[in-house]
Amino acid sequence: MKNKLRFLVLLALTNFFAIVHASDYRVVGYFPDWGGNLNSFLNSVNIDALTHINYSFGIPNTTTGQIYIANPNLLKSMVTKAHAVGAKVNISIGGAGGASTAIATICANTTKRDAMVDSIENFIKRYNIDGVDMDWEFPESNTEIARLEDLLMKLRIKLNAMESGYGRYIELTVATNGTDYYGKSLTTTAVSYLDYINIMTYDGGTPHHSSVEYANTGLNYWSVLRGIPASMLVVGVPFYSRNSGLGYYDYRAFSAGNPSGAYNDEDGYFSYNGYTHDYNSKPILEEKAALVKNTYKSGGMMIWELTQDRTDQYSLLDVIGAEMGTFVGTKEAGNEVDEIAFYPNPFSSETHLNLQQLKTVDDNVSIEISDLSGKIILSKIHSSAQKFTLDLNLSSGVYICSIKDSKSVYKIKLIKE
Repeated sequence: MKNKLRFLVLLALTNFFAIVHASDYRVVGYFPDWGGNLNSFLNSVNIDALTHINYSFGIPNTTTGQIYIANPNLLKSMVTKAHAVGAKVNISIGGAGGASTAIATICANTTKRDAMVDSIENFIKRYNIDGVDMDWEFPESNTEIARLEDLLMKLRIKLNAMESGYGRYIELTVATNGTDYYGKSLTTTAVSYLDYINIMTYDGGTPHHSSVEYANTGLNYWSVLRGIPASMLVVGVPFYSRNSGLGYYDYRAFSAGNPSGAYNDEDGYFSYNGYTHDYNSKPILEEKAALVKNTYKSGGMMIWELTQDRTDQYSLLDVIGAEMGTFVGTKEAGNEVDEIAFYPNPFSSETHLNLQQLKTVDDNVSIEISDLSGKIILSKIHSSAQKFTLDLNLSSGVYICSIKDSKSVYKIKLIKE
């Protein structure tokens, strides 16, 4: 049932609340469906720092073309938790090895390919997800490159046709490499069907497998050499190490004995189990964020993968969220605080907003309220010196309130009970 919501908006000059700036960047985290204690980790990870979670992986059946997943309950919980904070959930289909071979097999048969596209539509509706990430690693011939392009075209047509009945836009993305050797498998025409590209800028640099230089190589390849808009490019970072013994270790595991040291290491090298590990520490992630924000002005950062992170003060995800400005809520001097700008929040009938952090008090202030699909429900402009009331009819759910003045944009999560 819809209830009337009344906003009493007070525009003041004090500094009691600090409202988090809205971000134009994406923070995309892959969340695999294998390993233990996944639901526990999902409850612990700071989803507020993410704009997208990619459930990994949807696996296509080579006989029927149908998509299946190993842990439906995990995906359901993921959707509930992500949507509660305004984040999106996409299904990543494929992955390295046999699953990508399965995609290649299916795409060689137009009947099976069309069945897979139909299965993806049904999967989206069944789990209430927000998009599709194709992770075909990698088409190996001109024929397969053409088949990937055709698959993405068919998916884009299908997803666009779903939009009106589904009630929101459905994203289409890919995961690919940042060098021409593999990047050429994604044609410029194929890119035209996409919302953005997740660049796997790890497992390739030397001597550091995911150096700042390797991230620069990937962004340069796609934006400069290929001419793809930088806003479509999401640079990948690993939450794992590699070592001279060719082993892989989760950041959470190898940092256990000295979390502060691993977190703060300037060069991203760490001694563990007799090997020197190279990985992305806080300083390296900050350098990569500077590439995204300042050098290329690209679309954000992607993580493989979330369950390898810590969930305490040494979390690497929190570093990325802070750098990309993707936290939804309130923060004070870089630390989360209990106070929120809307009070109460969640609310049942009436809530108040105090825009006390605005500096440009002589400017007009724009207020937009949108649902999680991005549909704008309310858009008004007010003088920042006014008190005013807004009346809305809203269903229960999560909404995003964006407040804009001439210099800044602020974003706040709003929960209607």
